[in-house]
Amino acid sequence: GEEDWVLNASTIHLDRVSQRGEATNVVIDFKGVPIFYSPWLSFPLSKQRKSGFLMPGMRLSDSGDGSSGAEITVPYYFNIAPHLDATVAARVMTERGVQAQGEFRYLFDWGQGQMGAEFLPADSAFEDRPRAGFNLLHNGYFTPRLYTDVQVDWVSDKEYFEDLGTNLNLTSRTFLTQRADVTYSGENFVFFGRAQNYLTLDRSIAPGSRPYKQLPYLRVQTNFRERTFRPFFAMTTEVVNFDRENSVTGLRIDTDPTISFPMRTPGYFVVPKAKLRLTQYLLDGTGPGTGIPDSGPSRILPLLSFDSGLFFDRQLKLGSARYTQTLEPRLYYLYVPYEGQDDLPVFDSGEFTFTFAQLFRDNRFAGADRQTDANQLTLALTSRLLATASGEELLSASIGQIYYFRKRRVQLPGQQVDSGSESNLVAELTADLKDRWRLGVGVQWDPDLGKADRGTMSVRYSPDARSVINASYRYVRNTVDQTDLSAVWPLGPKWRAVGRFNYSLEQSQLLETFGGVEYQSCCWGFRTVARRYLSDIDGAYVNALFFQFELKGLGGLGGASEFLDRTIPGYQAEF
Repeated sequence: GEEDWVLNASTIHLDRVSQRGEATNVVIDFKGVPIFYSPWLSFPLSKQRKSGFLMPGMRLSDSGDGSSGAEITVPYYFNIAPHLDATVAARVMTERGVQAQGEFRYLFDWGQGQMGAEFLPADSAFEDRPRAGFNLLHNGYFTPRLYTDVQVDWVSDKEYFEDLGTNLNLTSRTFLTQRADVTYSGENFVFFGRAQNYLTLDRSIAPGSRPYKQLPYLRVQTNFRERTFRPFFAMTTEVVNFDRENSVTGLRIDTDPTISFPMRTPGYFVVPKAKLRLTQYLLDGTGPGTGIPDSGPSRILPLLSFDSGLFFDRQLKLGSARYTQTLEPRLYYLYVPYEGQDDLPVFDSGEFTFTFAQLFRDNRFAGADRQTDANQLTLALTSRLLATASGEELLSASIGQIYYFRKRRVQLPGQQVDSGSESNLVAELTADLKDRWRLGVGVQWDPDLGKADRGTMSVRYSPDARSVINASYRYVRNTVDQTDLSAVWPLGPKWRAVGRFNYSLEQSQLLETFGGVEYQSCCWGFRTVARRYLSDIDGAYVNALFFQFELKGLGGLGGASEFLDRTIPGYQAEF
């Protein structure tokens, strides 16, 4: 067989019982060239984990002032127990100094998680100031019904991720989430509790403009099984305490008892529904100058809706293949009387991005601080193409629009009353053809302006697991106009090229581009990626070079495959 790399040593001892090997005066030759020496080396004889040094990682970046320069990271792995392990590393950066890194992972019957920490005592490119980061992820399942989820992220400054991110997918972030969740699923209800805080990295953001803390957020919702041609009851109750500096704060209680009578058959469905939304606030910090005059405002609103649809289908035959085409018209009516809500605070509410699914919501606002007023009718039509034998959906096309019978007077602060008589026309198309081509198109057409308000298009061609080409386009009027091309394509049995090109037509500006190659044989593999991207911090371009090398059966260096997996849809690493 091929001998691309060879491990030479003065002595080699193999212990079949412990599945470990030890060697002295070790020299690793690659293609006949010595590339590594160690006076002593311990290595596993199987896939079992073993404590010891891991292959180092290398990276080179150049973004002018503030670059980390050349880097090498030397990690050491501790196999503490079958359910516990840890990794510590020294990251040496020529332009910044030496950073200590650590990660601890655990796996028990009751949960799993990991903790990570980083510390740079004096960053030479950051006025010799100390910089640090910490993260905790935990998923627990004490019983089949009780589940916990914890996420804590912390860094010392807003430029931490841009300067010291440990992979090519660097990004700046304004807020970091710190939350702890618990979920209990009963026979007929689900309880959810959360304590959530946000760490604001950008101190220039005024305290009154930062997200509210939720300490706590409690929600109980019914979980009854719906039965056709029978009354159905549902209710969700939320109790949330909102806190923020220099702001109106307090408790919000929101509940929505709902009764419906679903009628569903293979050929049609009809669902009349009545809901009563009751909301009560207990506030602090109200009064003149706050816009909230009352410390205990409330809201009581009835909601009436009528949802209905028909299902038609016909059989098609194209050659020897048989297909089923459906035609699914849908009608949805919503009525909510107007009630002024300007005296209610806005803790967590915002308007949903308008999509096809939004045509059938009973509130255009997320959160409970605003409930839309409505007297409107949605007309929509969907058609699907199914493979008759398997039932697989090959194509789906939908179009719909809302017709308004009165103005939408309930708005968020600073917004104007919407007096339009119809919504944007929304159309969507998805296609998955012959396991190679995937197509997605979405368009929102503004009937008043006679032009598109939003648009997306994506195409993927993947003839096999080693090959994929992606092309996408995204448009938001006066805001976003971007193209995104990415690909991984074989250059032969052992070589593949990878790349991405992301460009803003609106700003005539390159957002990101990278290109590289990867090679693998039976015994070794490598990939290298050169990247140039626009920094979120100061608008300057950052250049980076990433390299990954692996001797199969011994170890690897670098981690470019993780970056490619995130940035090229459909990418599959081969080593």
